Amino acid sequence: MLYPYKYLPHKIEKLHELVEHFFASLFAEKITAFDEAVLIPAQFLPAFKACRKTLKKPLHDIFVEYQKLKSEEKKRLQEGFESNNTIQELCAGKHTPLTYDEIPAKMQGLLKGFFNGMWENVLETKSIQAVCGTKMEHFKTFVDRGFQKAIICPFCGLEGLKSQDDEVRDPYDHYLPKAIYPFIGVSFKNLVPACKSCNSDYKKECDTFDLAVKRKKAFYPFDASLESNAVFVKIVSKEPYDKNSFTFLSSSLSWDIEFHDTGNNAEELATWNRVYRLKIRYKARIQQREHEWWSQLKRCYKRWKFDSFEEFKDDIMDDFDDIRSRENDIVQKAYYEYLFTNPELEKLLKDTVLISKD
Repeated sequence: MLYPYKYLPHKIEKLHELVEHFFASLFAEKITAFDEAVLIPAQFLPAFKACRKTLKKPLHDIFVEYQKLKSEEKKRLQEGFESNNTIQELCAGKHTPLTYDEIPAKMQGLLKGFFNGMWENVLETKSIQAVCGTKMEHFKTFVDRGFQKAIICPFCGLEGLKSQDDEVRDPYDHYLPKAIYPFIGVSFKNLVPACKSCNSDYKKECDTFDLAVKRKKAFYPFDASLESNAVFVKIVSKEPYDKNSFTFLSSSLSWDIEFHDTGNNAEELATWNRVYRLKIRYKARIQQREHEWWSQLKRCYKRWKFDSFEEFKDDIMDDFDDIRSRENDIVQKAYYEYLFTNPELEKLLKDTVLISKD
């Protein structure tokens, strides 16, 4: 990803604390009959009783079904709960996640229904919101410019994020898909605002770790160390320059996109590209905007008052020092860097400026 988010401690995390409390009590096996006084934190008891269909019944059914599991099935469930809640370590490839496919069918169905309901329904109930707050409250605090530097989607850099003053919010992406990985459906260490294109149009339920093919590492969205990791895109031409072309990346020219960073995170970069389908999206955006960007460059050249063409190039590229500030900067920067590798560029600019004056 282009840069990490800053993690926001917020009372909405209490809902996942309810999940942790319930499953820790369940796994301890100190009771043989469902006892809400033991299984549910005291602050959630009023909401628990109010949410009979979405909270009380699902947890009761999970409790009952757990008692029927074999000892090795219980052990795997306990290990999976622990590992799935170490999301940063999972992203680094240090732990093995548990998937729904590894869970006995009936328990699998109960857990899926419960966690889907927690995110889609339980968090929308007034009794739960009285304890945890709302998704919108969390979002507005999360994107507050006094807290978060990001104003564009860190997963693509192509779209802006909604602000704290908007009436609607961006969707939350379950970074590890809730349809694949149990126990983290309401963990905000796994929930990240993303633009609609990233969340709904491209990523969807794509498995971040690609377990069906080969286990992959991934960037962790709240990894503060990524602040010092510069990600950049490079345009690679597969054909010689067309000296008569002003756009260079027309559909007749063969070219590709490469991803690089300063931290040697090749596997994480490959995951980022695969999950959010960035190569396809970046190529499409460049082809859509290259005429506009070429025109911008010509206008800047007309106003050029520098001692050398190198100074002109440096001045243009200085505008792209912080790619988290403007939509499309990640690809426009790559486009200009590509143009500036053309030894004929200064002559092309001079010729086009002269032509336009004539």
